[in-house]
Amino acid sequence: MAKVTFDTDRCKGCGLCVDACPASCLKNKKWSARVSRKDIIDEAACLEYRSRAYSETGLYSECDRCIRCCPGKK
Repeated sequence: MAKVTFDTDRCKGCGLCVDACPASCLKNKKWSARVSRKDIIDEAACLEYRSRAYSETGLYSECDRCIRCCPGKK
């Protein structure tokens, strides 16, 4: 899974990332330094979605829809 840098002060809990996720693996919790990654994202569901997409297309890519729509990314 791609590592992305977020400014935790910029996350306002808007939910755009949750709505954008085709795998429904985001848990709609505000991103902050006090919340563990496993409490925010179901990494297994994300990996399964990407693996299924690879098996159907033969092309591997990061989905990154959550990252692209996030107004808090750097």
